[in-house]
Amino acid sequence: MWMSLQGAAPAVPDGPERSDAVRRAVQLRWADVDALGHVNNVAYAAYFEDAHRAFLEDGLAVTRQAVTYLRPLMFGTGATIATRAWVDPSPQEPVVLAELCEEGTGSPRVHARSRAVLGSPPSRSQGERPSVAPIVVERGHHLRVAVRVADLSPRGDVADTAVFEFLQEARIALMAEMDLEPTSTVVAQKDVHFHRPAPEHWESVEMWSWVSRIGNRSMAIDSVVASGATIVARGSSTLVFFDARAQRSVTPPESVTRALRSWQL
Repeated sequence: MWMSLQGAAPAVPDGPERSDAVRRAVQLRWADVDALGHVNNVAYAAYFEDAHRAFLEDGLAVTRQAVTYLRPLMFGTGATIATRAWVDPSPQEPVVLAELCEEGTGSPRVHARSRAVLGSPPSRSQGERPSVAPIVVERGHHLRVAVRVADLSPRGDVADTAVFEFLQEARIALMAEMDLEPTSTVVAQKDVHFHRPAPEHWESVEMWSWVSRIGNRSMAIDSVVASGATIVARGSSTLVFFDARAQRSVTPPESVTRALRSWQL
């Protein structure tokens, strides 16, 4: 669940249509929506995963992705929603940029942006994969989640959107441990590194989470998703403390800061 950052940040610029962008219509579903009628941030990841399909040729996969959440997207407004994706020609490595837009008269209204780095997923026999650091196992918040068939990609590894969902589960579980309401913060950005391939058989994943940064009005929660001691993905969520009534960012009370420090690594 997340809400608008308007009032806490400068207005988000909306750009004109790009001639090189691949447009894909987005049909919102009831399952994409939270109790307040906002589209969940994991659903944004699903929309962007669909947008990446046009660029995932010759065995390429997303190796890193950053999603910036700009405006809340409401369900049931009747607006036309679409993604626009294109290749960034600047970097040496393949990068796909994408926007989630509300279309209408004039320039599209951008609700989120994504930057995805593409690469070749390693084979199962291609060396060792990263393992969970002992300090993370010892001091991080632990959560085990069962893997569903729907969480797996056609390659047999965990799908990109499922990784975003696992990271959300891990983040909310840690916030509950600190007695923080999810609605007291808004998700501003998620940065995810995908470590592939996955084991051939899945039953569950284990996740460890911790507070990696504490700011005056924001914080970051980092998590690793693992199969046993082998890291499948890692992610960082930047959260802004938010007053829903005043519609602005706020400084958390000292009690919240103390709780954050108790989980900081």
